[in-house]
Amino acid sequence: MPKLPATLLGAALLLMIPGFGHASRWYQVEVIIFTQQDRYGTEAAPQDIDLQYPLRVTHFGEGDFSQLPKEQRQLNADAYTLARTGVYKVLFHEAWRQAGKSQEHTSWLLIKGGEQLGDHYQLEGSLKLYLNSYLHLVTNLWLLTPADAYSTPSTTTTTTTTTSVYASTRDLPPLPGEPSSGAQSLGTSTSSYPAVPLKEVYTFEQSDRLELGKIHYLDHPKMGILVKVTRAQRSDANTPVIANPTATSVIE
Repeated sequence: MPKLPATLLGAALLLMIPGFGHASRWYQVEVIIFTQQDRYGTEAAPQDIDLQYPLRVTHFGEGDFSQLPKEQRQLNADAYTLARTGVYKVLFHEAWRQAGKSQEHTSWLLIKGGEQLGDHYQLEGSLKLYLNSYLHLVTNLWLLTPADAYSTPSTTTTTTTTTSVYASTRDLPPLPGEPSSGAQSLGTSTSSYPAVPLKEVYTFEQSDRLELGKIHYLDHPKMGILVKVTRAQRSDANTPVIANPTATSVIE
C-alpha cells in the first residue's frame, strides 16, 4: 500500500482538529434587532424564566470580533425604513467581522441596546454565529418592559406588579465586563443606579441556519431580527474598524 507524503498526512491530521478547517474563513455579519407590536395581544410574558449569560461572552474589539463603522453596513436602508414606520423601534444595529469557527470554538457576543434602564438596557443578552458545515445563528436575548409608572431614571416606585422573579433591574444578571458586575447570579448586582421596576420580560431564544448573502428574518411576537452574512477578508490593521468599540447601538 503506497504511503502518503508527510506533508499530505500532516494536512489531513490538521483538518481532523475541530474548527481548524474553517479557521481561514471570515465573514461580515450584520444584525438589526427591533421591537414590534403584538397585533393580537396573545403573547404573555413568561414567568418561569432564568436569565443567564454564557460562560464565554465577548465584547466588540475582543478576539475575532471587529466592529465595523456605519458606512460599511449593508442594511442601513432597512433600519431607516423600520424606524420611519412608527410601528417598529430599532434597538440594535451593528455590523462586524469574525472568523468562521465551530460552535465549541466560537464565543458568544454581548448584545445590549435600546433605552437605558438604570445600569441595564431595554435589550440585553448574547448571540453566536458559528460554522458547522453551514452557518448557524443562536440567540439568547431578553427584552425588558419597564413598569407603567416609570418615566425618569429617578423613578423608583410604581403601582404595577409582576409575578416574575425579575421585578426590577436589580434582579437581573449583571452585564459581563461591566464595573458593577459581581458574581453572575440573581440579585448580585451592586450599582449606584436606582432600581427600575419591570412590568414584563420577554425572551428570544432561537437557532437558525443561514445562507450567505441572504437577509434572514427571525420572528417573535414582540421582537424581530434581520441578519445578513457575507464573505469577508480577515480583519487586520489595514481594515477600517471602530477605534473604541461598543455593543450599544445608537440609531442615526
